[in-house]
Amino acid sequence: MPLRPTPRRLLSAAAPLLLVVSAAHAQVDITSTGEGQVGVSLSGVHELSGITYLGGDQYLLVTDVNGLLVSATIGIDLSTGQFSGTPTLDNSLVLNPAGNADLEAIAFDPRDGSVLVTNENDNSITRYDPANADVLGSISVPSVFSNTTSNRSFEALSLAPRDFDLWTANEEALTVDGPLSSDSAGTVVRLQRFDAQGDPAGQYAYVTEPHRASGLEQARSGVSGLIALPDGRVIVMERELGGGLPTFRINFFLVDFEDATDTSDLSGLIGETYTAVDKTLLHTLNAGFSNFEGVTLGPRLDNGDYALVLVSDDGGGGGLNGQNLTTLRLSGVAMPGDLDGDWAVGIADLDILLAHWGEEVDAGVLLQGDTNGDGAVDQQDLDTVLNYWGDGPVPDVTVPEPTGLLGLGAALFAFKRVR
Repeated sequence: MPLRPTPRRLLSAAAPLLLVVSAAHAQVDITSTGEGQVGVSLSGVHELSGITYLGGDQYLLVTDVNGLLVSATIGIDLSTGQFSGTPTLDNSLVLNPAGNADLEAIAFDPRDGSVLVTNENDNSITRYDPANADVLGSISVPSVFSNTTSNRSFEALSLAPRDFDLWTANEEALTVDGPLSSDSAGTVVRLQRFDAQGDPAGQYAYVTEPHRASGLEQARSGVSGLIALPDGRVIVMERELGGGLPTFRINFFLVDFEDATDTSDLSGLIGETYTAVDKTLLHTLNAGFSNFEGVTLGPRLDNGDYALVLVSDDGGGGGLNGQNLTTLRLSGVAMPGDLDGDWAVGIADLDILLAHWGEEVDAGVLLQGDTNGDGAVDQQDLDTVLNYWGDGPVPDVTVPEPTGLLGLGAALFAFKRVR
């Protein structure tokens, strides 16, 4: 039998709004979706290196040869996080006609529809119009990054979806910071933060894992991807190549900046005293011969988790390295009470709850108003939305005053009666 609201229950639900509670950090985790590695191809397109999510089933990728921007259609099953249908590469556009382009990472900026792209050849971050490849501007990169080792520069880029902080990192140590990775020690890289205006706003040392012992000259362990989360946290994707039979291993670490030294003013880390960030291992992907070096935060799944979409570099084609996509599931990121996935709790979320009030719905589907996975939209779901009302970058409306809460309860009651 559907649950029916009463004025008393609705008013008790509204009481927590007298004190707005900020969402505590949830336990972040990355797990397998069970998806395999799915090959993608388009004539003339090889060495995909970076990927970014536009919305719906649309993505943009870049290549580290020929300076290409590639559009893709990648459907995600929102219940499983696996692919729905076959992913396709659709079109390509040259971003850098001069040919001096080793494009490694890309981040979509929803504020103006532009994309930010790193070039490993000149350690730059450039803003483009993805419709016509026009250059719109660039990010001022701190001069210390001119000390990169060849082919070990900006492989990673991520724009936070809530505060628009931009994060990048060199793949392995700058020449002024220490040695490259080995089978006995990792390498020290710098995680660089830029604020929403694109100005440098913090820089932190990060130590990668050693690579497995291998006779391969190209064995390495470095930062190839970043995932900036809406609550300010950052996940680092480390790519490691090593082992007796060399294979790729992708490790995801959650970063803790609390006790880390801001290294922005240090022209070199060799001989300096500093504290690197702490990190916690979330997931290891044994990728075989697939060189996964790009990752993006994809769509929100039905239960509030997110899909991560990864892309691998095929090394030009013709070898063992495939040009593949795969997915993982990221949990512990959703904001309590955020039903529509806009990183804020407000009137739009209340509208969703009202539309399904008293109904039995698909368990755990936030867009149907079920915040706790019990398959019903009721008092507990209202409690969650009201308790976190106003959380997010820009609240939809002002948090109701106590007198306004009486009106909210009456409105909810009246709504149910006229349905």
